Amino acid sequence: VVILANGSFPTHSIPLAILKSSNPVICCDGAVNSLEKAGLSPGLIIGDMDSIQPALLEKYKNQIVHLMEQSDSDLEKTLKFCLDKNILKLNCLGISGFREDHLLSNLFLLWNYSNQLDINVYTDFGQFSFISNKAVLTSFPGQLVSIFSKIPDLKITTNNLKFQLIDTPLPFLYKGCSNESLSDSFMIEFQDGKLMIFQKYR
Repeated sequence: VVILANGSFPTHSIPLAILKSSNPVICCDGAVNSLEKAGLSPGLIIGDMDSIQPALLEKYKNQIVHLMEQSDSDLEKTLKFCLDKNILKLNCLGISGFREDHLLSNLFLLWNYSNQLDINVYTDFGQFSFISNKAVLTSFPGQLVSIFSKIPDLKITTNNLKFQLIDTPLPFLYKGCSNESLSDSFMIEFQDGKLMIFQKYR
């Protein structure tokens, strides 16, 4: 399932292909405005309906899940809905653009929910994924890779990255930025917690 948040509509071929091949697409409130302009239709629209165009509110009235909880963003409402319906594998698009605070908030939100959901995020520049314990990630030589850890003393080991980590902690969120893949895959291993990985497209 694809979740389309109400940020910048995708323009890169990778997120666009994911969007066009997905059934269904769940829109976070006003994201349906951009989806409609692209000639695509939503499966569901979730949120408080404060940013959807009135004509689309009427057009898709049978696909609307109206949730008014003001302490949650429309993206969090959508994640909670997916959990409740046992929709556990998600590709998230449209989380960036317009406001950097929204991007950071969305990433931290998705990072928290990645303990319960299998989430991948696709922007116009690259992919974010969330991994536990050990993972081998598909890559290509020269790919920019960034590793983010919320646990300052978490010991991380990598293989096939230019700047190798051997039981090395990343004490600050910014410390694992701008590494580089040396092969068509790389490995990251650690004992506990959850890492967020960014991989830039070609």
